[in-house]
Amino acid sequence: MESKICPYCKMTIPKRATKCPYCQERIGFANEMVKFGNALIWLGIFIFIFLLIFCLLGCISIEETSNISYDPRRLTDPNWIAARITTERDDYKKLITISGPWVGYIYKIQLRAYKRYDKDNYFSYDLYIITYPGSWTYEYAYDSDGKKLWMTSQFDIVAGDIRQHIFIDVNRKYLENHSSSGIRLKLYPEGWREEIHFIPPAYIQAFLSVTEDVQN
Repeated sequence: MESKICPYCKMTIPKRATKCPYCQERIGFANEMVKFGNALIWLGIFIFIFLLIFCLLGCISIEETSNISYDPRRLTDPNWIAARITTERDDYKKLITISGPWVGYIYKIQLRAYKRYDKDNYFSYDLYIITYPGSWTYEYAYDSDGKKLWMTSQFDIVAGDIRQHIFIDVNRKYLENHSSSGIRLKLYPEGWREEIHFIPPAYIQAFLSVTEDVQN
C-alpha cells in the first residue's frame, strides 16, 4: 500500500488518507476546506458586527434629527423641547446662534435665532427648512393666516438629489402671536405633493423662553 508522511506528527499513513489516524489532523484538501470554512465563519461574524454598528449609529442619527411629532407627548412639553435647544458661539463672527430641535425627518424645519454681540447687538429670527423639491423649486411661502412670508434659499446636492435650504424671516412679535396656535406654513409652487410644515405651540413657547434669556 502506498504511503506518505503526516506533516504534523511525521508518522507514516496511507497515501489516500484525509485524516491522520495518529494525531487526528486533517490532511490535504480536507484541511484546506476546514480553513476555508473557518474563514467564512469569521467573515460572517465581521459582517454581522459591522452591520450591527451601522444600525446603531443610524439609530443614533435618526434620534438626533427625528421628527418630534412622532411622539405627541413631546409636542406639548416645552421643558422637553427647551432642553434640546442648542446655543453656538462664534467669536470670529461675533455671533450667537440658537437652534431648536428639528421637526421632521426628511423634510425638516426648525426655529433659529441669531445675536450679534458687536456694537449694535442685533438680534433676529428665522424658520429654517430643508426639503427635496424634485424637478421644481419652492419660491415663496404662506402661513395659515394667508400671510406671505419673506424667504430666501440656496441649494446643494445630496446623493444625486437637489436639496433646497429655505430661510424664512420672522420676528419675535410674530412668534409671540403664534405661541398659542403654532405656525403652519405651505411652500409654493406646489409639485406632485403638498408640502406643509408645522411648528407646534409648545416649541414656540420654549424657544421664546430660551432666546429671551440670551437676548437680554
